[in-house]
Amino acid sequence: MDAVRHHADRLWPLTGRDGQFEVCREAAANPSYRGLVIRGEAGVGKTRLAEEVWRHLCDSGASGGRATATAAAAAMPLAAIAHLLPPGLDLTDPAPAFRAVAASLSGRGPRYFLLIDDLHLLDSPSAVLVRELLDDGRVFLIATLRSDLPASDAVAALDRTDETARVEIAALDEPTTEAVLTRALGGVVSRSTAHRLYERSGGNLLFLREIVLGLLASDGLQRQGAAWCLARSEHGTAASQSPGLDALVEARLGQLVPEARRVLETLAVAGPLSLAALEDLVAPEVVAGLEERDLVHVQTSRARTSVVLAHPLYGDVLRNRIPVTRHRAILARCAAHVLHKGVRRVEDPLLVASWQLASAGEASTPLILRASELAAYSHDHLQTVRLLESLPDDALPLMSRRLLGTAYFFVRRFDQAEAVLARAYAEAATEAERFRIAVDRTLNLAWSGQGAAALRVNAEALDRTNDEAMRAALEVNGASLRAFSGNPSAAVLRLLEDADHVEDERVRVYAQGIRVMTLASIGETKEARRLAADHYLTHRDASRRVVLPHPSAALMVQATAGLAGGDLEAATEAAMEGLRLALKDDAVLVVISLSVLLGRIAWLRGRPEDAHRWYSEALAISLREGVPMALRDATSGAAACAAVLGRVVEAEQLLREIDDYAEAAPVWGEESLGQAWLFAATGLVRRGGELMMEAAQRARAAGQTAFEMFFLGEAARLGAAPAVADRLAELEVVSDSSFARPLALFARAMSVKEPQLLMEEAVPALRAAGLQLMAAETAAAAAHAFHRADEARMAQAAATTSRGLADACQGAVTPGLALPSPWKPLTARENEIAVLAVQGHSSRRIAEILTLSVRTVDNHLQRVYAKLGVTSRAELADRL
Repeated sequence: MDAVRHHADRLWPLTGRDGQFEVCREAAANPSYRGLVIRGEAGVGKTRLAEEVWRHLCDSGASGGRATATAAAAAMPLAAIAHLLPPGLDLTDPAPAFRAVAASLSGRGPRYFLLIDDLHLLDSPSAVLVRELLDDGRVFLIATLRSDLPASDAVAALDRTDETARVEIAALDEPTTEAVLTRALGGVVSRSTAHRLYERSGGNLLFLREIVLGLLASDGLQRQGAAWCLARSEHGTAASQSPGLDALVEARLGQLVPEARRVLETLAVAGPLSLAALEDLVAPEVVAGLEERDLVHVQTSRARTSVVLAHPLYGDVLRNRIPVTRHRAILARCAAHVLHKGVRRVEDPLLVASWQLASAGEASTPLILRASELAAYSHDHLQTVRLLESLPDDALPLMSRRLLGTAYFFVRRFDQAEAVLARAYAEAATEAERFRIAVDRTLNLAWSGQGAAALRVNAEALDRTNDEAMRAALEVNGASLRAFSGNPSAAVLRLLEDADHVEDERVRVYAQGIRVMTLASIGETKEARRLAADHYLTHRDASRRVVLPHPSAALMVQATAGLAGGDLEAATEAAMEGLRLALKDDAVLVVISLSVLLGRIAWLRGRPEDAHRWYSEALAISLREGVPMALRDATSGAAACAAVLGRVVEAEQLLREIDDYAEAAPVWGEESLGQAWLFAATGLVRRGGELMMEAAQRARAAGQTAFEMFFLGEAARLGAAPAVADRLAELEVVSDSSFARPLALFARAMSVKEPQLLMEEAVPALRAAGLQLMAAETAAAAAHAFHRADEARMAQAAATTSRGLADACQGAVTPGLALPSPWKPLTARENEIAVLAVQGHSSRRIAEILTLSVRTVDNHLQRVYAKLGVTSRAELADRL
């Protein structure tokens, strides 16, 4: 960890500034320019870019010097650049002094590159001298300038000349922030962690750096699996700070009159407030002054105008410096103000209850109960828990206890959820109460990996219910549970078709989503996509009335349907939008599911680095949050990616850990994928293909046509094309997925090794479907077939196509990408034995692994030696 902290501290990367760097470099090389000014607000990376440009020029042989203007140095003429001036310079006569400086600098090369950081703080005499040197043509200025602060007339003259190039630097966007974090930490950063850090830093590079250093120092940022993640205690705020961050923010806030400071402290403690409420506390001109200094933002939404801090870190720093007594006093004053004006807005009960609890430790029970409902419908389930836990247990009405149990589920406290809901179910006095609580229990149990228990709870509720509408809803809910557990039988699907007629909105909307995913899994992808198109709007609308999983879950459903239908672009678009919404509201369960889904999409696209990133993300979050449902699939997917990228040790380590994870509700995934590709990476290609065929058989038995097709395609890639071609041809007829034809064509073409079929039909079909790596492997197979037929020109063309396709596959190395050599190609068995021999296994050990005789192994090795023109295992290693 110390090494990582040192790396992040010393080598904070220049990322996402390639365009600006090139503009700066070209300006410095352009003789018509005499200066370059890099402008932007504090902390956006001006200095980092300027240093990189200046260092590049100096490393290229130019001479240069640098200076940093400061407020302290500004009080003394020429203090900022004194170290660059000739010793003994007489400043009483400006003209000779200027000539002496110019002569000193010109002696160091044809053009002297002068870097001045914070040009706006440069004293006027220094600015005048620099301007004279620029006009003389002997100095090229590289300067950084704060765009949000005034500068003297002399400094402004340096910036405004037509001979000065200008580059504007804005805050980083979220993807660039993520790239910076990945480079700074030297490894993958989970998307949720990158999102939180982006939110806290606002894309300000300097703030981001200080936040990361503070988190590293406090172990608030840790490696979990293959990804960097916020520790669970830090996940909600990412607010751990360093002294440097405090100093930066305080410098930005500057000197404030007491009234202005009070406004900022109030916003830091209480959150956004209406403009009217603030103007009741201080004079309007105080708020206006803060807005002019860009310390607060005034926002208008519909009929309400609210005021927020301009940067979230201002709130973090201010809160840390406010004494507890003043913190409570601020909240008490805000609560009293709203109560005095009247609780008129929908969100007022939630605000007042939260403020009263934080300030006095108590609030009225009716207010807390109303506030908890508002928090639940806003998907702020952690706040729901805090509010309801503040009341004594005997003060909670039955339905509020149910709300608490549901909130525990959404914040991943599954055991507590079941305990609270089971007690509420036992105390329920009416069928309606039992029905609602039973449905909540089944959702919690299913998502925590206890599918059988969920079905038992549903069956018991069904036995105790005589109401026809409730019985119909429970029948559909049971079908949802069976489908969620990987059982998309015809009977289950018939029940799910009844979901549209269920009166209970919560059961109806949830079952409609499960129905879409079930249709997708059995190969009826057109109908799945048709239903999915409206499901998100239905889910989002219903969530305003009933407590449902986050609406982003409906986008996960839509992405799943798109993926099963073979539309990778649409699936990616829906998944990324769902992820954005889920991250925004901390919908962790959806983030995990979408990460697995995006891993699967990237894998199919032949982008193993991206897929590894997504699977690792799902694994890291699942481990941190204690969510079991995706642990095995995410681990297996990450291992497959590592194996294909040549990181065999990492893949082996991941698969050793997979047995530690309990079986949980399947996310229709990749549990066998990792071991299959690890076999392939270690030379046991056939065994990998057999494992994929076994997975396909299990999917077929469960009726999961889409996943059977996926696994059969993987088996075909691992040498089993002749064994799976007929079944893929059958699936092409019964499935309407756009993947059906390319996969069937791939398996048939790989079986017959007909090069024209491979190149003219299979490769174009796979490319059109987005299956880039499979297309590259198909072209490589065609190259081998042409090579065997002594058609050298066609073999070369196919090999070139394969290489071109593989170049976009992020360094993937698979058995199917091997291209023909001038020697006779090895058979599959010879290749297995050769790889094992190169790995150092003796002939006896190879015979044990492959269940062959030692003599057979030695005979195969002799044929390998003959084909490749080698005489020893050492030479074989070089040749392979």
